[in-house]
Amino acid sequence: MYFRQFVWLALLLCLSFTAFAQTVESVLPANPYNEIIYAAPPTRVPIRTLRWQAEPMAVSGQPFTQGLRVTVNGTSAKLSNAGLSWATTRAISANDNLTLTFWVRKLAPLDHSNIRGFVTFGAAVGALTAEVTDASLMTPFPCDGEVWMRYTIPFRARRAYAVGEGRLAFQFGQGPQSFELGGLALTNAGATPPLATQGVTAIREDSTSSPSAYFDNSVGGGNARVVDVTSQPFTRAIELTVNGQSQFIYNAGLQYRNTIAFQQGDVMMLSFWARRLESTNASLRAQVVFENRTSFNKSLSVTFGATNDEWQFYQLPFAAAEAAAADAFQLSFQFGLGPQKFQLASIALTHFGKQATLAQLPARYPYVYRGDSNAVWRQAANARINEHRKAELTINVNNPLGRPVTGATVYVQQLDHAFKFGSAVVAQRINSASFDHDQYRSRITSHFTTSVLENDLKWPLWECTTCSTFTKDGTVRAIQWLREREIAVRGHNLIWPSWQNSPNGLQNLAPDALRKRIDDHFAEILTFPGVNGQAYQWDVINEAFTNNNVMGLIGGVTGVTQRDGVLPNSEMVRWFQMARQHDPTAKLFYNDYDILAANGWNRQKQDYVFTLMNWLLDNGAPVDGLGMQGHFGAVTQIDTMQEIIARFSQLRVPFNITEFDFNTPDEALQADFTRDVVTLLFSSPRCTDFLMWGFWERAHWLPQGAMYRADWSSKPNALVWNELLFNEWWTNESGATNSEGQFSTRAFKGKQRVTVCTVNECKEAIAQVDNNGAINVVVSDGKRVIRGLVQ
Repeated sequence: MYFRQFVWLALLLCLSFTAFAQTVESVLPANPYNEIIYAAPPTRVPIRTLRWQAEPMAVSGQPFTQGLRVTVNGTSAKLSNAGLSWATTRAISANDNLTLTFWVRKLAPLDHSNIRGFVTFGAAVGALTAEVTDASLMTPFPCDGEVWMRYTIPFRARRAYAVGEGRLAFQFGQGPQSFELGGLALTNAGATPPLATQGVTAIREDSTSSPSAYFDNSVGGGNARVVDVTSQPFTRAIELTVNGQSQFIYNAGLQYRNTIAFQQGDVMMLSFWARRLESTNASLRAQVVFENRTSFNKSLSVTFGATNDEWQFYQLPFAAAEAAAADAFQLSFQFGLGPQKFQLASIALTHFGKQATLAQLPARYPYVYRGDSNAVWRQAANARINEHRKAELTINVNNPLGRPVTGATVYVQQLDHAFKFGSAVVAQRINSASFDHDQYRSRITSHFTTSVLENDLKWPLWECTTCSTFTKDGTVRAIQWLREREIAVRGHNLIWPSWQNSPNGLQNLAPDALRKRIDDHFAEILTFPGVNGQAYQWDVINEAFTNNNVMGLIGGVTGVTQRDGVLPNSEMVRWFQMARQHDPTAKLFYNDYDILAANGWNRQKQDYVFTLMNWLLDNGAPVDGLGMQGHFGAVTQIDTMQEIIARFSQLRVPFNITEFDFNTPDEALQADFTRDVVTLLFSSPRCTDFLMWGFWERAHWLPQGAMYRADWSSKPNALVWNELLFNEWWTNESGATNSEGQFSTRAFKGKQRVTVCTVNECKEAIAQVDNNGAINVVVSDGKRVIRGLVQ
């Protein structure tokens, strides 16, 4: 099922609604625990298959004192066959800003799997039901652990709901499971107030004068001219022709001086129109930045890549990164990566200061296929997901005499993924005791199946004896904590071969001493108790194209001259061989950035990484995979990513996405693009893992890139992640056995709970689906335990 578009649309640029000084009112009963609508299973669901109850309970030591303990015995085909719901006590208007808060903790089973449940808000469809229609919110609430986990989900009302018509519902009909729910609140802050100001024009270009453009004459130069335009909201445009491809995109550009002073955090809006006329590339290669003219510190940096001659409109709200006097900043359109011809029109930069918030400003960023659920690429990706991420599972049901049981009801419900979805984590946060760290740990266990220590295993910090937040003991304890919860660990990294990313003093060593220093580090960390054998993958070398002081650069790539560093290129082969010797169970990776990111424009980096991978393998390095980091500062078009993936799929080893984030203030765009990137990579058979580079704003190197805000409220990209992993790519199949006692279905690879019910009883088994296979289930009329065998 395609992700429900209303979820991310409802959360467009969601900020704290208190900034608007609005009246916030509750829309639930004063004591919701006394006015619950219990959703009973329909009559077609046998009581022996699904039984559940919700009991009021007192809660101590939390910000709330009341809760509910939910116990679900058995299962059903639909989550909504068991649930709790509440009718709203106030009218809600379309586009009102709602915030749902609740706390949840799992009690049983303690199987390292999440609660199987959804929370929804929409219009009631019946008296005793947890189903809704016209849903404004519908999302899983992953939770695995006994610590109370807080969810705060801002969203907007998709439509108006009369008093009593709106329905908040929790659905959890796929047990067995037991959990507690408390701290329930649903508030309405009303509609986002309209702008109280039109803002002050800082820059306006209506193409009435000669543009201030510059070009790289070393590659053919270019020109800029003003042209007439018809049938558009503007009558003139700037036409820019770039005759060659410069080394850097900023070597050709169009500049405007800012005319007003502003303060840090001031809200601003850039708008313009663009269209491509000619290009040797798949799309226009251009970016716009608003930056300090002296330090080049940027408040805005966005690429735009039109693919045809249709005009596209951009509206880009942003906040000033620093205070500046008039004329200290400049707006620059940069486009040195030609040859290409394109037009810009109606360029405007407006300053709103503190009189507006980002949520009050419209955001528009068109990219090809955005929001198109029927796009050809998406249909092809879904077909590949079905082919490569699923397998055929057959359940053979027999009685104790070995005879097939016909007409038994079979449920196949997923517990875990085989594909690894993960995040960078911080050992000190895993080991610390506080509310935030409780929440931090709860997200790790509920959202991810793999992890990578962000900095703890990097060479300088590993050896640091004065770093209170980075200790070897703390790192080992964090690895143990992750492994105990069946969360795999990646090692990052053994060598980042530049002086600035290595311990102090390496640059002063003679070649033999440098080699020994590196060898000793590999041996020490890879054999260290609690580290040795604990990582399923290691990034042996990190970013060798731009970090090459130690061993230089290999040849064979246009524009790259082969050279040795202090040590020869061949050291890279030896590093992989040493890693294999010291930790033979770990898969060994080379890791680098700007392969899929940077709009796919860094062809030299792509060529170098591709050539290096083959060079390492040809020279005997035991390389098991390539890590594509995936730090996106702007959208890379889907077609471009597909071309890059197709190329790197030709390597002899698979690849992972090891460090994904998308750094943008446009949260709706962030959610859309995250959905598309994860879908594309999950559909790629040569991709094995997808890891975020952090998930919480206060523990993220780029806070805008996080999924959860500092207060743990969900951003739209968090809902996308949860929807894909725990709903769209989550097995929930049911049916009856045929005359041969068989039921077959395609299930996502991973751990599946199989429940078989007859008139007399229900039995359960666990199937680990890796390839096509079968599980045998014996159902009797006694109390025998199930016998299961996965083939």
